Amino acid sequence: MRIRLICVGKLKEPYASQGSVMYLERMKRLQRIEVIEIPDSDPSHEGERILAKSGNMPIYAFSEEGAVMTSKQFADTIRAMTGDVAFVIGGPDGLSFEVKKAAKRVISLSEMTFTHEMARLILLEQIYRGLTILKGMPYHR
Repeated sequence: MRIRLICVGKLKEPYASQGSVMYLERMKRLQRIEVIEIPDSDPSHEGERILAKSGNMPIYAFSEEGAVMTSKQFADTIRAMTGDVAFVIGGPDGLSFEVKKAAKRVISLSEMTFTHEMARLILLEQIYRGLTILKGMPYHR
């Protein structure tokens, strides 16, 4: 399995970029993950660009109106995935209807709203946490 993380916008805040690099580095030994950034310059075409970058992979979209789950439930979701998957985080205006409609599942990172940069960092941490749960590693206590 390979995870493709499709994100709208670049990381500009040092806390988000440093944290994201840290979790991507930690994940190297556990899971193949590829990060693709979509420019946030033209929101009217964001959805089609996201769908194009996802190819034929099942999409798991992250949006505030999605299903709320625990870290263990998210780990179980990862365990159930077969083949390559695309995780998608929208930009400042969220995800388009067409991306949410195409998604196999829409998941919420929290009932709170985060910047897209913070959402990326939180999602990377949760992917890492989920993988360590599945491997029986002590990261998740």
